[in-house]
Amino acid sequence: MFFRSDLFPFLCSLIRNYLISLFFFFFILSSIEIACLVLFLCSDYAVERFM
Repeated sequence: MFFRSDLFPFLCSLIRNYLISLFFFFFILSSIEIACLVLFLCSDYAVERFM
């Protein structure tokens, strides 16, 4: 019983850290994707404007 009650908060913190890291990974990935999209659109607009 003691081992199990000791293990439960450890598992909760492990799951929480995993979810936080997953969220940050997807957030960074989506922000990079948005930045690439914005750069692509801006470069496309600049090419259209200067041609």
